[in-house]
Formats: sequence, C-alpha cells, structure tokens
Amino acid sequence: DEPEAICEAGGYTWVLSVARVVRGVLETLRSDPETARGYLRDALVTARAVGDPRHISLALNYLGLAALSLGQTDEAERVCQEALPIAQQHQDRFQISLALQSLGRAALARRAHADAEALIDEGLTIAREMGDHWLEAKARGYLGQLALARAALARVGKRRAGAAALHVGDAPGLARLAGCSGGGQC
Repeated sequence: DEPEAICEAGGYTWVLSVARVVRGVLETLRSDPETARGYLRDALVTARAVGDPRHISLALNYLGLAALSLGQTDEAERVCQEALPIAQQHQDRFQISLALQSLGRAALARRAHADAEALIDEGLTIAREMGDHWLEAKARGYLGQLALARAALARVGKRRAGAAALHVGDAPGLARLAGCSGGGQC
C-alpha cells in the first residue's frame, strides 16, 4: 500500500503500527478474524520494532479478540496474558479492561465460570470508572453469555440427576416413563 510505503520511508513507523491495528480491528468487526490477524501480527511486529508498549498491548489485545472469534481459546489467553502486564505497567485502563474481559471470555470458553466472572467483573468495573460505554457493553454481553452458560449447565445437571436416578433403579420413575398406572400396572 502506498500510505504504508510513505510511512516507512518517512520514518513514521508508529503511524504504520496504528494503521495496521486499525485495519485489524476493522476486519474483526467485519467478521473476518483471519484477515484481521494478518494485519494485527504486522502491527505487533512494527510496534515491537518501534518499541511502543501502548501499540504492542493494543495489537496483542486485538489478536486475542481475533483468536476468540476463531475459537482459539489458548491463543487468545496467551496473547492477552502478554498484553495485560504491559497495559498495567503503563496504566492504560482501556487496555487493562479489554485484556481482563478477553481473558474472562477465554475462561468462559473453557467453562471456568468463577474465573470468567471475576475477570469480566474487574474489566467491567474499570470500564464504568472510565465511563467507556463500549467496554461496559462488551463486559455486560460477556456476563450475559456467562449467565446463559450457567443456566445450560444447571439444566444438564438436573437431567443427569434424573437419568442417574432412573439408571440405579428408580422403579416409580421407570413406571412413569413406561406409561404404567400409579398402581404399578403396565
């Protein structure tokens, strides 16, 4: 791309890093996380070459979101765990919240619900303190997904308990399933 060549030639690699992150974010929003990862990996390489921790953390955070979109939980956790201490060191509350929420979403994918809730809640608290409605909405969406996952597990648990009772010889339950009368007559 011509703008990228101009940035590189002029020594404005930090602009190039930002541009690549923005392109990656846009591709993620367009539901093309694979293309997004290409831009974000380039952005990360550029940010590391420049030595810009804010853009390193930003690229890592969005690489985590792209990985989550692709169902790659381990990769998402790895890059967000790398992003979090960088953001914390530079007191970048937006990126701290984003990393915590992404780590929470990855924990949710692993069915580690207590971890997911703690991480997402911490990210939500920061988003509220900042007044960042996008981050707050994102956290609330993840908490909604967590509630749905917990409800689904509760339903499965009840069904398993019922099936286990039938399996170990619940004669009245078996009779009801078979359509027998209350007196045991089939």
